[in-house]
Amino acid sequence: MISSASAAAPSKPRKPPIRPTPPTSKAFASFSTRNSPPTISRCRQLDTQIALLRRTVETLQKGLDLVNSRHNGGVASGLDVTQEETLLNTTRTQAILLRQERKQFEDAIAVLTGKPAPDFHVAERPLAAEPLISKLHFL
Repeated sequence: MISSASAAAPSKPRKPPIRPTPPTSKAFASFSTRNSPPTISRCRQLDTQIALLRRTVETLQKGLDLVNSRHNGGVASGLDVTQEETLLNTTRTQAILLRQERKQFEDAIAVLTGKPAPDFHVAERPLAAEPLISKLHFL
C-alpha cells in the first residue's frame, strides 16, 4: 500500500530562468560569435584584402577580354569563356562580402565608441607592408 505521506513528496526548488544578455547591436553580436574583436587593425587587414581583390578583378577582367577575343577568333571554346566569367564573378562576390564585413567592423567600432554608426567612418587605408616572400633569400 502507498501511504499518503509518500504521495505528497516535497517538490524541488525552482531555479529562475536564465535570460541571455541582449547584444548592443547586430554588428557587435556577429563579432562575439566569431571571437574576433572589432579593431582598427582588422579594418586595415580588410582594406588590404579588398585592395588585392580589386586588382585581381581588374586582371581577371583583362583575362576574360582576352579569352573572349580568342573565342571570337575560334581559338578558345565557350567553356573557357564560361570558366573565366565564373572566376571573375566569384572574385567580385568575395570583394563584396569583404566590404560588408568591413562595414560591420566599422559599425561595431562606432557602437563601442558611443557614436552613431551611420555618422562613423574609418578611412580606408590598406597596410603598406611588403609581402614576406619578397624578403626571403633562396640559396
